[in-house]
Amino acid sequence: MQSHDFLPESDWRTLIRDIHARQVLPVIGPELVTVQDAQTGALVPLHRHLAPLLAANLKLQTTTPCETINAVACEYLLAGGARKIIYDELRELLDGVKPVPNEALLALARISDFDLFISSTFDHHLAAALTAMRPAFREKEHLLAYHPTQAADIPEPLTGTWLYHILGDYNTYPDFAVWEEDYMEFICGLLKHQATDGSMTHIFRQLEKRYLLLLGAPFTDWIVRFFLRTARKSRLSDRSSSTAGECLAERAENMAAPLVFFFDKLIQATHVVPGDPATFVMELARRWQEKHGEAANDDDFLARIPDHMPKDSVFLSYAREDRLAALAIARELHKAGVPVWLDKARLQLGQNFESQLKNAVGDCSFFISLISATTEADTERKRYFHAERDWIAARQSDGFLYYLPVAIDASLPEKWQPQHEPACFSRSHYNHLPGGKPTPDFVRTVRTLVESFRSSGRPRG
Repeated sequence: MQSHDFLPESDWRTLIRDIHARQVLPVIGPELVTVQDAQTGALVPLHRHLAPLLAANLKLQTTTPCETINAVACEYLLAGGARKIIYDELRELLDGVKPVPNEALLALARISDFDLFISSTFDHHLAAALTAMRPAFREKEHLLAYHPTQAADIPEPLTGTWLYHILGDYNTYPDFAVWEEDYMEFICGLLKHQATDGSMTHIFRQLEKRYLLLLGAPFTDWIVRFFLRTARKSRLSDRSSSTAGECLAERAENMAAPLVFFFDKLIQATHVVPGDPATFVMELARRWQEKHGEAANDDDFLARIPDHMPKDSVFLSYAREDRLAALAIARELHKAGVPVWLDKARLQLGQNFESQLKNAVGDCSFFISLISATTEADTERKRYFHAERDWIAARQSDGFLYYLPVAIDASLPEKWQPQHEPACFSRSHYNHLPGGKPTPDFVRTVRTLVESFRSSGRPRG
């Protein structure tokens, strides 16, 4: 299958845009976790690689080889084996397998707009990919594993990178999801925690509100449906077109016909994408990198800024002389997944862009005003940045937050108040970023404001 056959171009654009807005939650399935076969050199799914090894350790005698761990577990239990031994032997096997992430997992980890990953597998291959690609990720601190007997929730607000093993991992005690009954117990446990207490409020909120990108089915037909029903908290066929949807990328041979019919014909919010999930991930990463990967220089970054501001972006107002500071702030916000826009046209002399700028100010979610010796010295108020600040002042409503002033000159005292900003903002809290170097706290604050704007509308000041 050619990469362009996965999705129509318009769907690719929407998916990449939503990923950058941090509205997409990747869910990693077993087919995406592969290891190299020692004999053939081919990449095979880990759960299929482990099946014969587990059968041998359990001294299982069968007429035909078991191709999956689920099949091995079922045959072993039918032969009278003790269930606990299955998990013990798998732990021994996994302790002897160094988690070497494949290219797809590494590519997925490089998509910095993903801040939360959901794993439906029990191995630590994705954790190894995140460790390799994200220096701030610490497996012992940022990997959480759920078990029906012990709730586990993510922090809120969500900062940094988090990996959540929703069906347990091989270190969870006393077991993890290996065969069909395990999957049923984990799903039922999730439903119980969802219904009876608030111990997992934050993770359930993310599962409910974000678009779910399933990269390989978590298990069989019924597990996929139960998982989505649990995540969405409502009957799948009752959802409106405005609710968050899903995309399931999986090989056609791994999807039963009823599952495809159910999603493609009955549940319009779920898109089934037949094909190799690893190839899908590589194409996704390529497209994201082209659009939102870190720019090599300021000119490259400016080239990615659209000519017309997307609605609800953060508008950055600046004087031409403060271009470098504006770009430094814009790039850091962009890296954090904040939709930021600045006017490139002011870099060209002799052109009138007043109408376009006024519309952009009217459509922005928040307005960052860069205040400097240049903006304070220009008292005639004839430049574009003066007009922009007057336009946002006209939008000001008592009690609501639009305006985020930032003083960028190192010579300005921290308690200093500007003299030439609109009077209605005289009591606003001023951020002090000398040289236009944004602090992590500033970036985090703006991102939190944008997330609040998306979920509940204009935050109060």
